[in-house]
Amino acid sequence: MILLDPPTWPAHGTVWSHLVSDTSLHELRAFARAAGLPDRSFDLDHYDTPADRHADLLAAGATAVGGRTLARRLGASGLRVAGHERAGARRDALRARWERLWSPLAEPARWPTGSPPAPASGPASAVLDAGGELVRRWSEPHRVYHGRLHLAAALDALDALLVTTPLTAAETRTVRLALWFHDAVHDGVAGRDEERSGALASDVLAPPSARGCCRPRRTTTSPGSCGSRRPTTRPRATASVRS
Repeated sequence: MILLDPPTWPAHGTVWSHLVSDTSLHELRAFARAAGLPDRSFDLDHYDTPADRHADLLAAGATAVGGRTLARRLGASGLRVAGHERAGARRDALRARWERLWSPLAEPARWPTGSPPAPASGPASAVLDAGGELVRRWSEPHRVYHGRLHLAAALDALDALLVTTPLTAAETRTVRLALWFHDAVHDGVAGRDEERSGALASDVLAPPSARGCCRPRRTTTSPGSCGSRRPTTRPRATASVRS
């Protein structure tokens, strides 16, 4: 069921309501899109809706409830995103995790390929550029389940697994990179999204001399194969980050 509480939250010169589903995020997204709500108003488990849309949304089929009832129903549904989960899925929190993943690159002698730092701005800038682009992709408004919350949860699950299943530093970085890139391209096309995500990883993580060989737009080329129809190698997780 789609639920809507009264517009009582002040911001941007008006007051706002919360629109939620106590059934599924798919139900919520379908209702919101049919009602013409912009994707940018979706906030992990609810839509923020302005007061001037309240009557329209009720007429479209939303059920009016009080704020406490809405919170209780959302919590009971299992769809509520807890505060600590929200914190972990923040853009700045994810960028910090990306930077920690590449912290050894701050020491030029430890660059995996032996390459010098990226020209002009150095390795720190390269790390920020690549991480910022990935976080932007994971923040795309059309995503439902496969957004920043999903990425943060996957990284948290890996952290827990590594406590009992230790890996080498190189293996750990490879697995973390696989999580960062596994759904980086998300256009809703099964198969092609995975292929383009792999191609993006190959392009971003390739050595400078090989960059541009495989690009996300090459949907007929397997990740890392540069023209072959089948993947021959995994994305180079130990190579430098594109500047």
